[in-house]
Amino acid sequence: MLFDGAGRRMREMTGRRIRVIDTGLQGAAENIAWDRALMTLREQNLIPDTIRFLRFTPSAIVGYHQRVADEIRVDYCRANAIEINRRVTGGGAIYFDEGQLGWELVFKKSSFGEGRSMEGVSADICEAAASALRKLGVNARFRPRNDLEVEGRKISGTGGAFEKDVILFQGTLLLDFDMERLLKALRIPVEKLTGKEIMSARERVASVNEILGRPLLAGKVKEAMTESFSRLFGLPSFAEPPSRQETQLAAEYLKVTGSNEWIDPGAGRDRSSVDTLHVFHKSKGGILRVSGRFDKEKRRLKQVFITGDVFVSPRRTLYDIEAVLKETRVDHVVSTLERFFGSYRFEGVVVTPSDFIRAVSKLIDKFHDMKLAMSAQQLNAVQTLNGGLQDICKSADVLLVPYCAKPLDCEWRNKDHCSQCGKCTVGEAYKIADDMGMRTISIHNYENLIDVLENERKKGAKAFIGACCSAFFVKRHKAFADSGMSCAIVDINDTTCYELNEEDLAYKGKFEKQTNLKLDVLQKVLSLKKTAAGLPAKKNR
Repeated sequence: MLFDGAGRRMREMTGRRIRVIDTGLQGAAENIAWDRALMTLREQNLIPDTIRFLRFTPSAIVGYHQRVADEIRVDYCRANAIEINRRVTGGGAIYFDEGQLGWELVFKKSSFGEGRSMEGVSADICEAAASALRKLGVNARFRPRNDLEVEGRKISGTGGAFEKDVILFQGTLLLDFDMERLLKALRIPVEKLTGKEIMSARERVASVNEILGRPLLAGKVKEAMTESFSRLFGLPSFAEPPSRQETQLAAEYLKVTGSNEWIDPGAGRDRSSVDTLHVFHKSKGGILRVSGRFDKEKRRLKQVFITGDVFVSPRRTLYDIEAVLKETRVDHVVSTLERFFGSYRFEGVVVTPSDFIRAVSKLIDKFHDMKLAMSAQQLNAVQTLNGGLQDICKSADVLLVPYCAKPLDCEWRNKDHCSQCGKCTVGEAYKIADDMGMRTISIHNYENLIDVLENERKKGAKAFIGACCSAFFVKRHKAFADSGMSCAIVDINDTTCYELNEEDLAYKGKFEKQTNLKLDVLQKVLSLKKTAAGLPAKKNR
């Protein structure tokens, strides 16, 4: 194997033994204090190369270079006694609890010989960890850059740090875990924390116990890991309790790692630069939903999450796409995906690489739309078809609004008119559209929508702006696409007919609830028409 040669070289150079310690179950601040203590003592040659096993009480921990507000749902963690902290290693945010086993290697760079890259060292360590798990019946494989997986499902994440000539490399193994708690503690890019979203996320991650169909004792894992790492280093291992010196130094470092200055050094200095955006693409084979977390300042796609009702084989296809796009510069995302599909093969039921490329391209287009002075929340309330948002707004001359946003007792609820009495958001929408020089049409049932779209197309309309719930736009997407026009659709507030399972009533124009238009978003979208033309929009009357 790859790491056998490295082991022989290290045995020839050192002739030492590798030590094994277990610090048991601790909080995040304590465990991170131990990381700093071990690195310091190894640098001073007061301890040998060391394997440490550790466990965490519930904790949400960001990577060294991350900001807490960007990565963690702070309010949820505080309300659920989940400790927040920051690692000494880089990488992404992680949720830990008692169901996971942590493992670490603290060693001198020279232990791997001269001239080894950090990437190569990391790969060797991950291969050794995967080898240990395979001996326990878990068919683990290393997935670059830093994951261990079983058939595309992540079971362990890893990361490293180095200081002077000492390397700390650590990983966490999911023996068991609570996916719902993980999703609620971390800012994973999902639209809503529904049961369906949780199930989709669970398909990407697996626990060892789930894979084996039985509990795997942590002691067995420690034995296998120790044997594999010992072989990697080419050294015999010996176990001993943590020393008094280590314990005392960790206690000193705890004063630092437990402080707010360590946990969130950038708190209060500036606003978060990370935003999450959502789009969907309707392919012939089904719907693809793509969510991405972007660092605006660095113009980088930090993480992408793809779901949908499409059928692809292998099942891991979506996860592999997510992995290849992680931490990619925005300007390189589409080309990276195109290169990926140049060599990647999958089978899909009426879904092709071009569908994934179009879906991801829409996500990147939405990122670029942030220059329109719209927040991520506002942009996520808008879906476009057949064009970019600014171009659609420039061409649109008509606004379509739904009857369900009018009061139940309004005499115009099911008619194409509005008296602008001030009792609902539809009247305000009429005023805003008029200020922008646009016509407004009230849609009072689905068949009326089809007729209006056909009439507008015959008049030569190229685009329109509409307001309806996102569920309706997805469900009736074909009607919008068949119109041949471009459109920008703004979502609406409040409980919709789809959430109440009253779609059939809404189809006939008999939905007996009132919704509200997102006027702030509608104002922004409609104002783009005048902005695109270089003319100032009139103030609302």
